[in-house]
Amino acid sequence: MQLMNNIKVAIKAMLHPSTNTKAMSIENVLRFYYKVSLIPLALAIVVNLVLTLAFGYNISFSPGLMRVTPFSSVLGVGISIVKAIGFPLLYLLILIPLGLLLNAAIYQLFSKLLFDLVKRDYNRTLTAYLYAEMPCILLFWLFNIPIAGLVVLGIASIWSIVVLVISLSKQQGINVRQAIGTWLLSIGTLMLIVMLVVFAAVFSVIGIFGGLSAFHAGFPSGFNGLYNATLP
Repeated sequence: MQLMNNIKVAIKAMLHPSTNTKAMSIENVLRFYYKVSLIPLALAIVVNLVLTLAFGYNISFSPGLMRVTPFSSVLGVGISIVKAIGFPLLYLLILIPLGLLLNAAIYQLFSKLLFDLVKRDYNRTLTAYLYAEMPCILLFWLFNIPIAGLVVLGIASIWSIVVLVISLSKQQGINVRQAIGTWLLSIGTLMLIVMLVVFAAVFSVIGIFGGLSAFHAGFPSGFNGLYNATLP
């Protein structure tokens, strides 16, 4: 009964994001998330097994990207079954909740601590990100259906962004424009930092290899000069 109540709350959060005003603690966010994800997880495993065993689809790590491959051995069938079961477990039980916590932390870091654009705490931001995940969570089991899965994935992603913006405005007490702006600012700042780190790493590697090349290029001549100087 409680599971179905959580599903109803999740559906309401999707359909009426302006009502998402109540904040939850980190513990309650994770408890709510895992309860809601149980049914989509079971459905996703069933759908993947049907696609794998009945139609020969090879389940990919990326939802919606699959190909038909003939099973050449019993081992191939076993691996396909493991992927059909393992990927939904990996996504719904580990990757998505970790991403939920991390994305909310990034938003809070840049929007509040760095730029001081929002005033309320991390729990409210996390709650908004939780509600924003509901379209993708509840529709997750459809993502691997050929062709239709990509369409559903695109719709769910856009839907999640809309829910996120409205939920952030309600949770943080800001208007929709400010919610969009702070969200884009946090993403843009993160991307800029990542790009700077990547560029710094690339130039460092280039500098290291450039220095090694110069060393190797100068080593033979220096060695020959030293050798010639020792000759009588």
